[in-house]
Amino acid sequence: MNKAKQAILSATDLYQKRPLELSRPESRTRVEFEQALDMLGKVSVGHPISARDALEMGPIQGPTDNFILCSSPEARDILHSGPPSLPILVIGDAGKQRSTIDDFTKRLGAGKTLDVHDFSDNPDVQGRVPKNLPAREALDLFESRRDGKGDPINLLNLLIESVEEDNGKKATKEKDADLDDYAAFQLLATKGAVHLPHIDHHGVYTTTFNEEGDKPWLMWPGLGLQGLSSWRQTNQIPDGGFAIHIPQGWTLIQPPSTLHAPMTLEDCLMTGTMHWHSTHLLHILKQSKLEVQDPELTNEPMAGQFTTKMQAILDLWEEDNPAYTWPPREQLADCHASFADEFPPVA
Repeated sequence: MNKAKQAILSATDLYQKRPLELSRPESRTRVEFEQALDMLGKVSVGHPISARDALEMGPIQGPTDNFILCSSPEARDILHSGPPSLPILVIGDAGKQRSTIDDFTKRLGAGKTLDVHDFSDNPDVQGRVPKNLPAREALDLFESRRDGKGDPINLLNLLIESVEEDNGKKATKEKDADLDDYAAFQLLATKGAVHLPHIDHHGVYTTTFNEEGDKPWLMWPGLGLQGLSSWRQTNQIPDGGFAIHIPQGWTLIQPPSTLHAPMTLEDCLMTGTMHWHSTHLLHILKQSKLEVQDPELTNEPMAGQFTTKMQAILDLWEEDNPAYTWPPREQLADCHASFADEFPPVA
């Protein structure tokens, strides 16, 4: 708890200081640092519970400030018991190998282009859509802004597989293989980069490992889809949010539909995965429908593969394929109805 409290104080100090004074008034730095300070002023420190307590609890009902703090073996036990509804912060293993920012940027340099969020941009002009820059130019920009020198830079979803394709080392993938891509991701950011509150798309579990750097992570678990809709309608930060601190070498497992806002205290590289749980199909469809109605819920576009993937999964459920644990059978008709209502059929 002390680390999370210190992370809140350090982040507040960071977002009040020099970058805000030197950035252009219309820049994302000015706009989003002010929003970051507003969030930091409203969140508390999360309440850690043990793996044993978590295994004895049922699914959470409504917002909570609880999260699970445990070792890797304990996290595996929790995951084997069923899909968790609380965030899990996994204590780092000193023997686990980590990547470094320097090594990672060398690999990125093999590609042709990179998508870059530059906080010096005017969001009213550029929006919050990343700019596609030549890889060398993007990496030079990243290096020039490291350690808080100038406005932050955020490079999202840096898929090494895509870099290898771009460099002619792999065969071309299916055009809309975006859900396959999102199965593994890398996030690279300079000091001060902040994500505004959002949920990860399509009801995925997100597992992220801090390779290098320092990451406060603000979250609002348990809001549910109705609570998320209320947040979007009021455009006000919900009550009850809390911060955790993800040190270098630690892992966060985040349940689906968790509103969250990561921040960056020092240059940081995170790697991770996104995945579905087969018992959550109705929830996945409901969240995806909500994303169609309100794309600002998430910072990712609707996946081009979603319809094809979901249709294939529903077909497997129809056959009661034994490779997966399925939801109660009575939900199948609801899933088909929700799918047909919002998503076009696959030719």
